[in-house]
Amino acid sequence: MKFGSLRGSMRAASSAAAGEGQEPAQRRLAGGVPSLADLIAPDGVRVDPSHVQVGSRWVTTYVVSALPALVAFGFLSALHEIGDVEVAMHVHPADDREVINELSAHLVKTESDMLLSLRRGDTRNHAAQQETRQTLEELRRAVQCNETRLFYVTICFAIAADTLEELGRRRLLVEQRLAGRMVRIVRAFLRQADGLKSVLPMGTNLLADIYQNFDLGSAASLFPWGGADIVHEGGVFLGFNLSTGAPIMFNAHVGPPVLANPHLGVFGVAGSGKSFFLKTLAARSAVLGVRTAFLDPDGEYGALVRRAGGVYVRLSPEGPVAVNPFDLEADDDEAGDGRVNLLEKLGDIKALVAVMVEGMGERLTGEERALVEIVAREEYAARGISEAAGSLEEPYSEFAAATYSVGTRRKEMPTLSSFHGRLRARGAPAERLCRLLESYLRGGSLGLFDGPSSVELGDAPLVGFDLSVLEERFARPLAMHVTLGWIWEKFVKSSPRTLKRVIVDEGWMFMKYADTAAFLENMARRARKRRCSLCVASQSFREFAEDPLGRAVLTNLDTLMLMQQSSKDIDEVARAFQLSQGQREFLLAVGVGEGLLRAGRQVAGARVVASEFELQFVTT
Repeated sequence: MKFGSLRGSMRAASSAAAGEGQEPAQRRLAGGVPSLADLIAPDGVRVDPSHVQVGSRWVTTYVVSALPALVAFGFLSALHEIGDVEVAMHVHPADDREVINELSAHLVKTESDMLLSLRRGDTRNHAAQQETRQTLEELRRAVQCNETRLFYVTICFAIAADTLEELGRRRLLVEQRLAGRMVRIVRAFLRQADGLKSVLPMGTNLLADIYQNFDLGSAASLFPWGGADIVHEGGVFLGFNLSTGAPIMFNAHVGPPVLANPHLGVFGVAGSGKSFFLKTLAARSAVLGVRTAFLDPDGEYGALVRRAGGVYVRLSPEGPVAVNPFDLEADDDEAGDGRVNLLEKLGDIKALVAVMVEGMGERLTGEERALVEIVAREEYAARGISEAAGSLEEPYSEFAAATYSVGTRRKEMPTLSSFHGRLRARGAPAERLCRLLESYLRGGSLGLFDGPSSVELGDAPLVGFDLSVLEERFARPLAMHVTLGWIWEKFVKSSPRTLKRVIVDEGWMFMKYADTAAFLENMARRARKRRCSLCVASQSFREFAEDPLGRAVLTNLDTLMLMQQSSKDIDEVARAFQLSQGQREFLLAVGVGEGLLRAGRQVAGARVVASEFELQFVTT
């Protein structure tokens, strides 16, 4: 057992920082003036082999002795989440010349071992040695080309508690959590005083003999500069920050300067937790009055929508017509003045017909595109529909059961059949187009969008469209295009003062055709003005990154939730979003329901959590 004082050590450190070589008399005079170290240091410490008593507190110091081969952002988050833990990281750059020489020596030894293994017929060791040689060669090349540097890093931390019993419980908790992440720690046995001084903010490393080798990316993952506590005013609770343990409160509609737009992108491999994240966000946002519509290609949002008392529609060729692509609504601004954007709707119809024709293996000619616009305009004009908002209504009166009702009602909208009939009346110029569109009429194999809409949304908090029974190659992308256009008219435009979210799951399907991709990109630009957050989720990031319109969609997403990535996509993801090496490695090793949340300028490693009650309908 040893008694001593930290005051002398801290004063010595302060003197060293001020500079050596002073005159003895000057040092004695300076020692008579209380320094900052004198003011904050305890009266003394009691040092035992495995812990230190500092005043009334008990402290144990640990040092990291081994790490997993892959170190990612937030790998020490278990320490920060416990509390009463101080972490110090001493990073010393290695000399590049010495590193190259040492790596070359290791490389020669490994190659010699490989030759011996071949002579003995030891193929098992030979394979491992071959992998080691490749790693050494890549690292040496990277150092030689100045692509990375090596560092000697000592990671030590001190756990504090009010009693020895509590200290024991904290120690056990830390040891178990870090062991689960393959981080090996050792207690600074018989060196507790040195360990404590190494953790204190004095820049002193008395445990320098215990260190790890880090490259530039791994060393960057040590520092919390890449993380931030994301707490938006009026936000919903999503989960916890992996670095700080703080709750994440996210509000897509918080607005500038926090977020430039409310749009969100969610990217990750299958099984990474994308749907879990989206369901949790939608369910909790509904409580705050944010309505959500789902494009559900896999039929996995039904339980949530029904549980919330929403509207869930299953699209099928055999079922009733759920949505009519010719439906039209007025744009109602904040002042209450409305107008029908007929020109925008005509553009949408041209894009839809182009996709339908492309589904038949053909392409629209310039003459046919012009014809589509002319005939569609005539369809609306025949019903008296113009750019005036009132043109969508007509006088209505009914006498039944001794009740007389007067007022207005919504006019019947054109349908694909009425459009096709008017197009056929054009004669020879429209013959090819009419023939190509016949499969999309009622009774045809793709006739599920020919007829008046049968869905009423009302004020449902959640709305879902199940497209899981449709054929994947063409019918499903077509249905996603038509349904998203209908959601735009009936859900987004019809309630301009309500906060809304449209979730497009497996958005990569829109990238299959130029017109569908253009439609999604156009909606990403238009939705913000109507207080709507467009959320695009996809397990295939390359489909977006390799398409110009897909990249345009990405630039309009001010919030990103990047979940576990595949090794074939990680380079594209890192390049598109300018990720650091530490963030790149984090996305390869992250767990289910975890990811990198980037909201505007804030970035945090996030873990999405749900209660036992929520798990019943947010787990797929």
